[in-house]
Amino acid sequence: MKKIKFLVISLLLVFSLVACSTKTNTEKETNIPTENNTITVNIILEEDKQEFANEEIETTEDKNLLSLLKDNFEIVESDGFITSINGREQDENEGKYWTYTVNNEYATTGAGEYILKNKDTIVFSLEKFENE
Repeated sequence: MKKIKFLVISLLLVFSLVACSTKTNTEKETNIPTENNTITVNIILEEDKQEFANEEIETTEDKNLLSLLKDNFEIVESDGFITSINGREQDENEGKYWTYTVNNEYATTGAGEYILKNKDTIVFSLEKFENE
């Protein structure tokens, strides 16, 4: 009787460990992007309030903004900050810097940290900031 209890407990333990184990290769393959997790975002670029690019871009829902920009525009960055987009550079001497909004709200994270959402409208502006 003790052997049967031991065998049953052992089998339950093995099944529990297998059920809690990491994903198999087959399960990992199902995470490949499909049409179901494709999103569309709108990227607008402007300098001194004049629009010079407006792109609607399809991407995957897990992509961050900086990666999307690098895939679709000519981006230069320094220490995590975007310093140039499509050849339009910020100028510290003039006080012109790149900022961005998401859905009409100023961003609270860097472009590398922002995970895109479907129908986001992102506006990058090269603007002059006055010291007050």
